[in-house]
Amino acid sequence: MVDVVLETIRAVILLVLVVYLGLHGAKRKFAVAKGWWSIQVGFSLILLGTFVDIADNFESLSFLVILGDTPAQAFVEKLVGYLLGFSFLAVGIYQLAPSVERLMKEISDRETAENQSKLLLSSVSEGVIEVDLQGNIVFCNPSSSRLLGFSESELIGLPLHETIKDVNTAASLTAFESTYLFDVISGASQEKIAEEVLLKKDGTHLPVEYTITPIIKDDGIAGAVVVIRDITERHTAEVAKSQFLSTISHELRTPLTSIIGSLGLVKHASAGPLPAKVTSILQVAERNSHRLKSLVDDFLDFEKLTSGDFQLKIHQIDLAQMMKESLELSRAYSEKFGVTLKATGVDSPTFIYADEARLLQVMDNLVSNATKFSHKGGVVEISIEKAHSATRISVKDKGVGVPLEAQKKLFGRFVQADSTDTRAHGGTGLGLSIAKAIVEQHGGKMGFFSEPGKGSTFYFELPSEEHSRLAG
Repeated sequence: MVDVVLETIRAVILLVLVVYLGLHGAKRKFAVAKGWWSIQVGFSLILLGTFVDIADNFESLSFLVILGDTPAQAFVEKLVGYLLGFSFLAVGIYQLAPSVERLMKEISDRETAENQSKLLLSSVSEGVIEVDLQGNIVFCNPSSSRLLGFSESELIGLPLHETIKDVNTAASLTAFESTYLFDVISGASQEKIAEEVLLKKDGTHLPVEYTITPIIKDDGIAGAVVVIRDITERHTAEVAKSQFLSTISHELRTPLTSIIGSLGLVKHASAGPLPAKVTSILQVAERNSHRLKSLVDDFLDFEKLTSGDFQLKIHQIDLAQMMKESLELSRAYSEKFGVTLKATGVDSPTFIYADEARLLQVMDNLVSNATKFSHKGGVVEISIEKAHSATRISVKDKGVGVPLEAQKKLFGRFVQADSTDTRAHGGTGLGLSIAKAIVEQHGGKMGFFSEPGKGSTFYFELPSEEHSRLAG
């Protein structure tokens, strides 16, 4: 009886093994490996031999006996079953051995590559952070911990946008959907390069340039990699340059104001009309004086933004009404270029907390740029779109677009899309940089989409009334 129990246990184990090998092999795609089916047939024949052994002990299972019920016939049945089973098993293992060797080599090569990658990531000076689709940190290298003041164990599992913040938005309730990181992960942007001053764990400031790149896996986005570079030295040099320009601008502003006022008095003098040639010269002088004053004002605004002395006058405003006012202020300018301005989403009020004068400055920059780079007879569309935690204002044109080589640095200081000596439109190259800084001071963000030859869409997002840190 003990023999029967042991045979039954062996049969059950072999049955489970055969079923497991069949299912697991199909699931893991092992069935395509040479020798896999021989192993399965071998175990199946051994299982059959075991069933014949059990059948010898029970009259009701005599139908499993193939040759006969004499001891000699039963022995031949079991011998054939076991012999064939072990033969198939041996052949299968022999055939499968090269596949196992290749698999072991692949595992070894992969471990070597992973060790090399870890060594490389540990050696680079840039901080490298990997996030999942929810924006949570799943990996960070030692440099990122050193730069940000957190330990690696502290960073893992935390939402990146709540852990590492720009000093201008550190106190805001920024939703994940309103971040550049979300734009990349959601596929709205292929790559994002930006400069910010981050707030470290100890409260100190760290000027950085960071790049956000999506992780593509199986034709889909599986997360993103954020590379952080310390640009303290560059930032220090830029601050020194800004202070120098600010000093010059302050010295120029007073005499410029006097020159503009004097030119106006001469033009409108009551002594009688001036000769046409003199009037033309005065008009050129006055126009260039105003252009120089605009340049000085840009320098001063930029210096305030970089030094932290930029103060916002916050109150509740109707964004839709402000957009209508911006269009009216820009209409005369757009008519000079033969461009039509069109607004959508301004029929109902949209209340936010903001500095209206500064937002008008942002709108003036975006609309004038869209106008300048549109074709004659073109249309510039301005729109408001409301989301749960933010409101997006977009300025869309169908003009020349932004050249690919200029797109990555477009929000930089003193950068212009057309920087050649023959460019058709003037400017300091500070307008977009100032506009972006103003938006970020409001706890928002600015970006663009552009296709050379087909036009551009510049947008900025501001926290909705209930999500704004400026409320109250």
